[in-house]
Amino acid sequence: MHLYMLSAIKMSMYNQEVVSLTKVKVNTHFSNGVERMDSITILIRIILLFFIAIFSTSLTYSDTVTPSDRVTNSLSIRADPNSNSNKIGKLYPGQKAELIGQSGAYYRIKTEQGIEGYVAKSWSTLIPASGTLTIVTWNLEGPTGIDNKDLNALAEFINGADAVVLEEVLGQDQVDLALTKASLTSMKSTVSDFAKDSEQNVYKKQELAILSPHNLGKIIEVDPYPQNDTPEMRAKDIDFDVPDFIPSDQRSKKGARGWLWVDIPSLKISIIGVHLKSSQGATGKQDEINSFKREAVSAALAIAIKEDSINRPTWSYIVAGDFNVAPGDIDKVGVDFNAPCTNQKCVGYDQTHAIFGGGIVEGFVMRNLVEGISSSYAKGNFVQSPIDNIYAYGPIFDKTTKLTIERGATFGSDHYAIKVAIKY
Repeated sequence: MHLYMLSAIKMSMYNQEVVSLTKVKVNTHFSNGVERMDSITILIRIILLFFIAIFSTSLTYSDTVTPSDRVTNSLSIRADPNSNSNKIGKLYPGQKAELIGQSGAYYRIKTEQGIEGYVAKSWSTLIPASGTLTIVTWNLEGPTGIDNKDLNALAEFINGADAVVLEEVLGQDQVDLALTKASLTSMKSTVSDFAKDSEQNVYKKQELAILSPHNLGKIIEVDPYPQNDTPEMRAKDIDFDVPDFIPSDQRSKKGARGWLWVDIPSLKISIIGVHLKSSQGATGKQDEINSFKREAVSAALAIAIKEDSINRPTWSYIVAGDFNVAPGDIDKVGVDFNAPCTNQKCVGYDQTHAIFGGGIVEGFVMRNLVEGISSSYAKGNFVQSPIDNIYAYGPIFDKTTKLTIERGATFGSDHYAIKVAIKY
């Protein structure tokens, strides 16, 4: 039996603060510098994130390097990351160079003159950059159309966002029409094609979209269900392997949607949209198969991010979308894959959030940026915790950050829009 340490997901259930609200924004400050805003709900569940401090020490793309105080004349720039390599330039005290990577005991830099090379960390000082990154996630509920959506108000809400992840869109045509109605035609966009165009049931055609005012780089669609793809779709999509730490009897249950991955090179950020398998209102034994599909996608994606970050240590990663399970749902959320679901009312059977944020993947922990807000689903009697989540990993989030998190309106959907601004 594999037992994992109790994650922040479970620990945080015992650290709650209840705040009564009217229709005003409420700012709550924490000792770790996090600010949360929730403009509608009458209840905020504040869940402490104890794993912030254990993130890696990789570096952000816009950091700079300058000679340390030990340097009295100049710092040698070498062609390769070793002391025997040829000297190709010098960096003088007070001069700064852009950090573009690292290798062992050396920083890889680029000077204002365009010289790219390596300087010794022991003779250098790293100057962390600062900035703000804003991410929005919203379930469009595309099958109900867009004529009933308040897209002008949505445009105001996402104004200034660096990336927007939309779920339940019905294709590029619907996204283009929505952007036109919202006067957001300058936004770049890409849309998945998990379902073939000939699918008759509109609820089988739900896609992911990622929008950004920045130029988009590499785009990858991971689709685990080729049965409903055209040959053209299959040619460009890729499948995924479920990692071995998922029990063998679960690995074949991948579901019909994977993820949509988009690089934004100017920010050195990868935005990954997800729409995990819905519970359709079920819990316990009736939801177990759905949880297997959520876990399979989450596990494969976590491994993909971890491996990509090894090759690109200066990049950061955002996973955003509709997870269809809330981190505060104590009846569902678990940390042990071998906890059997033997009866209709079993609990702790879904490890989706533990995969991203609970340390199940060795050497990899993401930070849930919205864990403490209230429900993001607007219909029914739902747990007061968001099923729409934004997870973060990488150098931007290694720093002491201040988060401003806002649950907006529904804008005509059955989900509230969620926005997070990250100051780093």
